[in-house]
Amino acid sequence: MTSPAPLDGVSVAELGNLVAAPYAGKLLADLGADVYKFELCLSNSTDAGDIARRYGPFPTATPDDEHSGLFGYLNRGKRSIAVDADTDSLERIDGILRGAEIIIVDDYFRRHYPPAGDAYDLSKRYPDSVIVAMTPFGLEGPLAHFNGNHEVCCAAGGVSFGVGEAQRGPLALPFFQGDFQAGLVAGIGALVGLFVRRRGGPGQVIDVSEHEVLASLHTAYFLPRYVYGGGIVGRRAGRTGGGTPYPDTILRCADGLVALNTPQRDQWKRFVDLMGNPPWAELPRYQDRRKMQWEYKAEVDDLVTRWLHKWTKKELVTMFLASRLPYAPLLKGEDLVSDPHLEARRAIAVYQHSAGDGEFRAPDRAFRLGDESVHYPRHAPRLGEHTNSVSALPYLPAAQLSAEWADGAQSPLSGIRVLDFGTAWAGGIVGRVLGDFGADVIKIESWSHMDGSRMGRPIIVDDVAGGDQGNWPDMQPGFHVHGRNKRSIALNLRTPEALSVVNRLLASSDVAAHNFSPGVMDRLGLSRSSMHERNPHLIVVGQSAAGETGPLSSYIGYNSTISALAGLATQVGYPGEEPIGRFQGLYCDVTSALTTVVAILAALLARERGQVNLWADVSQWEASLAIAPNTLLEYTIVGTEARAEPAGSRIFGPCGNYPCSESDEWICISVYGDDEWQSLSLLMGHPELAQDRRFATRSARQAHHEDLDRIVSHWTVGFTLDAIVPLLQEVGIAAYRVCNIESVFIDPQLNARSAFVELEHPLVGLEPMPGVPWKLSATPGGVFRRAPLLGEHNREVLLGVLGLSENEFAELIRVGAVETGPSREQGVGKSHRDGG
Repeated sequence: MTSPAPLDGVSVAELGNLVAAPYAGKLLADLGADVYKFELCLSNSTDAGDIARRYGPFPTATPDDEHSGLFGYLNRGKRSIAVDADTDSLERIDGILRGAEIIIVDDYFRRHYPPAGDAYDLSKRYPDSVIVAMTPFGLEGPLAHFNGNHEVCCAAGGVSFGVGEAQRGPLALPFFQGDFQAGLVAGIGALVGLFVRRRGGPGQVIDVSEHEVLASLHTAYFLPRYVYGGGIVGRRAGRTGGGTPYPDTILRCADGLVALNTPQRDQWKRFVDLMGNPPWAELPRYQDRRKMQWEYKAEVDDLVTRWLHKWTKKELVTMFLASRLPYAPLLKGEDLVSDPHLEARRAIAVYQHSAGDGEFRAPDRAFRLGDESVHYPRHAPRLGEHTNSVSALPYLPAAQLSAEWADGAQSPLSGIRVLDFGTAWAGGIVGRVLGDFGADVIKIESWSHMDGSRMGRPIIVDDVAGGDQGNWPDMQPGFHVHGRNKRSIALNLRTPEALSVVNRLLASSDVAAHNFSPGVMDRLGLSRSSMHERNPHLIVVGQSAAGETGPLSSYIGYNSTISALAGLATQVGYPGEEPIGRFQGLYCDVTSALTTVVAILAALLARERGQVNLWADVSQWEASLAIAPNTLLEYTIVGTEARAEPAGSRIFGPCGNYPCSESDEWICISVYGDDEWQSLSLLMGHPELAQDRRFATRSARQAHHEDLDRIVSHWTVGFTLDAIVPLLQEVGIAAYRVCNIESVFIDPQLNARSAFVELEHPLVGLEPMPGVPWKLSATPGGVFRRAPLLGEHNREVLLGVLGLSENEFAELIRVGAVETGPSREQGVGKSHRDGG
């Protein structure tokens, strides 16, 4: 027996184009919403409908708008309504918009369809709807009017700076990754707005800036190291990887490329054992793994590769899984379609082209939500297929504001309690986002088994005694970023008394979230079924590398290995070359965390409709696969493997990062239409280029992109970044500097939008950190409290929430169930605290 989908009966109007807004709409459609997709038809242009229809990949050499794989993937199950940009007024589509609880509108509609150009005007007209406005640079701020797209936002948000090789130009993330991230964030915003409305709150505008999404959720990972003296971190480093010890790399085995990542010392020991304990591993030179990674990596790579060459990818998977080592082959399309784990989990679905003929395969929904099912067609709509059959929806009932929402002071998730068992970045961000939206997040942690983000000597080096005082776990700026807005209790879950405390907390909580490997929570006595026995209204959410079921469910992975499994790594690199496969940051961790938030919000909405015993299973692999569909699309539609190429190379040109006059300074330029190309030709002082047969049309420019890039580079190298960006934007060309962490941190647009905030920490002082990238007009979230000291809220939670007496609290400390500091055996330090 299956339950109804969380968004059954919810109507969504999608005024969006290409990837960002359609992916937000796809997330809602995959949860059961009825999505009405409006497609613009522009006069004096061959562009009819969504640009994704012209991207492909296509099953034949002749592009066909009704056989685009990208469009088919993003728009499955939606209804298409064609809109003439010049003649159709808002009244023509008013009947549908008035019935939509959620209206998604992107920058393309804002610029080409004036009636929908102002989100706040739309909100006045449809005050009970949730208006999700998606733009490159946001609705407000000094640069809100700037033109942008995926490539430009990757540059502006600081992501491109870390993609590529040190001595070469930076690259944008492949295949519209910036747009997918914006769509994922917009989907969360839509669900939060809908949840508010379901609880008697108002409709409102949710302002999503792709620039801010990438800067605050991805590049800001490097902010602590930059602030505390690390310089310009996050530089592109090819396959050298990040700051983790060796091996954090991609090497070649007998039949392909593989990703290796063993940050923990015991993992490295197991890897050496697996290699047969070669004599070189005992030499003093190979005992410092950070030097191995950064100073003589090529030398060690050669030694390790000699062993890898003996084995195939399939053989290595079995060996590494048995040794519990983070490893992954760089999967290609042919690997994904036949992968037994993905097949067992039904992670790949059969789609049809919008023409209704021909099948291809693409990722299914990014997570599992209990036993509910969604029924939708296998194909996306034809252009304008529903224009005449759908003219109006039942009017959206006016919101009856509950008293608690009347003054606008309540946060979206006020009253929701979350037990956060999560660890490190992927687990920590889930609770951080829920806390930013106002949930009461109680972090369950321990001195004996710390959150991964608390471990190790912190980058703050002016307190060398901190370790002896037991303070280092509280001095990690990385933890402070995703630990904010949480309360911390320290429990030794190996004691029955601590387990009893957790069970009592579960009875009054709404969500329990973790990112442990399958089986860990069960062994702690906290299985999903046992938690539901105590509280059937509890939502239990697990996030793991490969999901709770399937032959590889015990797989251990990190960001780089998940990227390899998802087929994303094969697309990272310079066109025509072997893939680099690596880029800076924790991209897949963030993607998985945000996907987990979507699952939690969907479950909360399902619970509002009376469902109980709700749970979600999030596979980091599948969450990343969902935003990197191109590997599957290319293989199952064209029969070729996805390759490294600029995301917009099929529809934009010139498009790329071009050198400026100063060392390692680059400008991203992305030209779409012929009018923009004419403007750029004039600006470069060569108006004749607009008539040159090599460049006169968009398709011609794509065919001669190498010649075009040389011409543009020769022009840009004569300018500073400060001079060239306004020149290009003033004539309507999407452009921005390729930012590093420093330029992101001081960016005028980001600072005007409070993309960074400061919090006072008792051990560190005033700390900057990313703010909240969702700007909700009526029920904004915020950063309300600093990250907790470990166990800081023991007393507050156990006495205040559970109502324990002082004697009961003291007894829990005496038996070791409640931890007040590190034990002498742990050797962390001597200080103790009772959280009082």
